[in-house]
Amino acid sequence: MVYQGNDPKSNDNYRAVFGASSAPFVTLLEELPDEKRNLRYSLFCDNLFTSFHLLAHFKQLGYEVTDTMRENRIPKNCPIAMKKKNRGSRIFIRP
Repeated sequence: MVYQGNDPKSNDNYRAVFGASSAPFVTLLEELPDEKRNLRYSLFCDNLFTSFHLLAHFKQLGYEVTDTMRENRIPKNCPIAMKKKNRGSRIFIRP
């Protein structure tokens, strides 16, 4: 599926919880037929879409996510410190 712009039937609650850039992503997954939606997908998100709320939602749905995240979207109390890591470093977080 390809996101093709603003959807007039988009869910305003999703915009409030996930933000304007992430809400269409959640809506796309919800519009999948049940037999497809219940499969275990591995999702890849650019930092434009990623937030902790979105990651928690995908985890709850059973999806695995690989992402990049903007520094201003990481909560201040997050114990993960990436500033001291070399370029290309990564952290794996498993439930």
